[in-house]
Amino acid sequence: MNFGQAIQAGFRNYVAFTGRASRAEYWYWFLFVSLVRVALSFLDGGNRATPMNLDVNPNGVVTSTLAAMALPALWNLATFLPTLGVTVRRLRDAGCNPKVLLWGLAPLVLAIVTLFVAVAAIFAPGPAVSEPAIYNDLGRFAPVLLVGGLTMAASLGIGIWFIVMLAKPSKAADNPEVRPYGVGE
Repeated sequence: MNFGQAIQAGFRNYVAFTGRASRAEYWYWFLFVSLVRVALSFLDGGNRATPMNLDVNPNGVVTSTLAAMALPALWNLATFLPTLGVTVRRLRDAGCNPKVLLWGLAPLVLAIVTLFVAVAAIFAPGPAVSEPAIYNDLGRFAPVLLVGGLTMAASLGIGIWFIVMLAKPSKAADNPEVRPYGVGE
């Protein structure tokens, strides 16, 4: 499968979660989606809307910067389901259960835990007046740093694991007797 065929297959199988996807189909689709996302991100000249660089006209309306930022977001929404579908098909082709994608939610759960720990640290009572002057707020935020570090490590580990799973050779090529997924399951 070449680059163009992979793009056609990605859009043709927009919400198809059955069947298989070859390594070439998955990685070419991933390359296509990523290249378009990067190109759309540069449409606004690389400027990002921050409180310091918002373009506001005299009527108080924010102009082109936010519109240019909407394009990558719309692209992400438009390609979410086909990307999920090709990923499920690729995992199936590599011999993995597509339910392993749920492990991708682990960093999100850990990030939420980090957020709660950070909020608790922010609203925790400060040191008493009798505490030595050497006291600083680092001790109060140590749990945030610990949980945040664990979140980053888990995200990195899961990301590497997914790349390895998605790069595995096809199991269907090893055994021609393997029936297509979705048939008789």
